[in-house]
Amino acid sequence: MSSYTRRIVVALVVLVLAGVVPGMAQEQQFTKVDNPYQGEVPFTLGKPSAPNVEIAGVRWLAVELVPATNDLVSGRRIRTTVELTFENTMAGRAKVLVVLLFEDAEGNGLDRIELKQVSVPGGKKKVFRQKVKLQADLLKSTAKLYLFAEVK
Repeated sequence: MSSYTRRIVVALVVLVLAGVVPGMAQEQQFTKVDNPYQGEVPFTLGKPSAPNVEIAGVRWLAVELVPATNDLVSGRRIRTTVELTFENTMAGRAKVLVVLLFEDAEGNGLDRIELKQVSVPGGKKKVFRQKVKLQADLLKSTAKLYLFAEVK
């Protein structure tokens, strides 16, 4: 095979793969749920949990708790950032109220926090960050988050 033919074959392979590979990426699936929404997700500190639900046109993509320090000393309150990621599929703004209930591995309630209402612009994806102070013991013992969200 000549070098010219090899280049043509390589170019064709690249073109075929360029068309096939993007098509192989799967669209993220969202479950349409009632408004207000209540549900449970597994929790790992510092890693996002993905509710993957759509509430009245607003998709909840992720919730993550990020402590200011990894030194979780018992009895100390830790500054923690709660990151909420939403995508509004509707034209107008949507206001979302979120409450997080912390549970241990057996599903026993440990604590709860109500976050400030957020406003998701129409047709946009947005990450919201809110600062809270949580007990280090709570962060260490939480295995699940029970989520409540209401879209207005």
